[in-house]
Amino acid sequence: MNALCRLTIYAIGDNMLKKCLFPNIDGKMPTLGKNIYIDQNSVIIGDVIIEDGVYISPNAVIRCDEPPTKGIIIKENVNIQDGAVIHCLSGTGVIVGEDSSISHCTIIHGHAKIGNKSFIGFNSTVFNAEIGDNVVVGHNSVIDGTGAPIKIPNNKWIPPNSSIYKDEDGILKAFLSNGKIITDFMELPELPEWYKSFPNKVVNINNKLNQGYIDIYKK
Repeated sequence: MNALCRLTIYAIGDNMLKKCLFPNIDGKMPTLGKNIYIDQNSVIIGDVIIEDGVYISPNAVIRCDEPPTKGIIIKENVNIQDGAVIHCLSGTGVIVGEDSSISHCTIIHGHAKIGNKSFIGFNSTVFNAEIGDNVVVGHNSVIDGTGAPIKIPNNKWIPPNSSIYKDEDGILKAFLSNGKIITDFMELPELPEWYKSFPNKVVNINNKLNQGYIDIYKK
């Protein structure tokens, strides 16, 4: 067993030793803060900094293994849910801001930055893009900066099943699920009033899970 994954230090008792932390090919290991719960079936590789209060669900993968990179930083009170993948290519980095949710089966691929208090919906993809603070990316959406980097302003809502990418005419466009096409991302919709409490509820639920699992494995 990998002694560096003796998660008594962070959350999990000795009865749950697991090879979940690995070095990258440069030998860099993940760095963990305090009051973290990492499920034993997750995998974390390389130059990854996980700050205090982070909750990582089963089968999440955080992989920084193509050096040189700018590293992956998961800031305080982030929750990374089941099946999420966070990866950065050589020369890139990923930052996930405080109190944000990376939900089930989401892919965050560097270069990428997720702002504070943002929610990335189920089965969505963010690549070569920067997402502002207080942004909700709806379920099954794609933000694909392959053709050009994308920046989403603060306090925006990308409805479910939307796509943002560089179109064949060379212009970055947001194709919203309601049929609207937007080229000025300041014109993306604001978060609807009925949705505003949702991201915070998700964070609160996962904070309770984090502390609950920590308490169980301390016994």
